[in-house]
Amino acid sequence: MGRNFEKTQVSLRFVAVLTAVAALALIVSDKEAKGFNIFPGVVVYHKATFTDLNALRVSVIVIGIAAGYSCLQSIRCVLGLFNYNTSKALPICWCFFLLDQAMSYLLLSSAAATAEASYLSEQANTHLGWGKVCNFFRAFCYQMGAGLVVEFILTMELAATAVLSAYLLFRRKAAAE
Repeated sequence: MGRNFEKTQVSLRFVAVLTAVAALALIVSDKEAKGFNIFPGVVVYHKATFTDLNALRVSVIVIGIAAGYSCLQSIRCVLGLFNYNTSKALPICWCFFLLDQAMSYLLLSSAAATAEASYLSEQANTHLGWGKVCNFFRAFCYQMGAGLVVEFILTMELAATAVLSAYLLFRRKAAAE
């Protein structure tokens, strides 16, 4: 029974790496250029990228950290399947459990901040004088929305990994007592 949970953990972590790479690809490759007529005969061009929105910059950093962490944990879990002593000690299991929790919450907070910034880009805030950016950069907003959905999927995957990590930790703790 324990072996099945460890195989599930390897699968979840590997899928999390792939999902993180997909989210990064969607967000980083998101670009759209438009020309705006300021005066008759005067056109100003602007290119919308993920760097225009600070929340997306932070999301890219956090997703990159999550991808690296998940990749390293995947390698550790695969080695554990082949009976290498990578995570049998209880203090190390506690460390992995806490790191999994921290990564889940870090990614959730980043995704929530990005969702809030995306909402303001779509709906505007007239009290602050912010216009509806997505009226001008529709393709950019659609791809940003897809990246945000993938980021929330990644958050759920890492949360599931954290739950599984907690189960394996407390099962080992109970066996040690």
